[in-house]
Amino acid sequence: MLTSYAPLFARKDGTQWNPDMIYYDNERPYLTCSYYVQQLFGQSSGNYYYGDCVKFEGDAADAIQPMENVHYGQSVILNTKTRQLFVKLCNASADTKKANIDLSRFGVKKMANKTILAGNPDDENNYDAQPIAPKTEQVKAQKKFSIELAPYSFVMLQYSL
Repeated sequence: MLTSYAPLFARKDGTQWNPDMIYYDNERPYLTCSYYVQQLFGQSSGNYYYGDCVKFEGDAADAIQPMENVHYGQSVILNTKTRQLFVKLCNASADTKKANIDLSRFGVKKMANKTILAGNPDDENNYDAQPIAPKTEQVKAQKKFSIELAPYSFVMLQYSL
């Protein structure tokens, strides 16, 4: 699967519009939040979508994602070729959001990778600091659990089946 993003590169002090994905000067590049989001989604494609594995606290019992007029969402994608399951959770609100996850239909292995991309609304990567960058850790895989999503955060859980 291919994704595209334009404009992609921007030379320092030579940009025509904003935002670009990768900025550079004669010595170094820096990657934007948009770069990391595209990277995470590009690495987590699949061929089956499950809209009923994640329920957000406060939603109606019959609510199924995606929903309109909310600042949070989820995507559960299965890649049958690589035998990977990707659970992506986004909270673009100023409040913590609790998500209840049920993966009991999948035979997940014991460990999973958890990647978090988070920041404050005014944070911006630049040549001197990159406050928004993914942080990945290994976690114990669970079939039924809850997760607290920090404000302005994106979490991706990657499971092997």
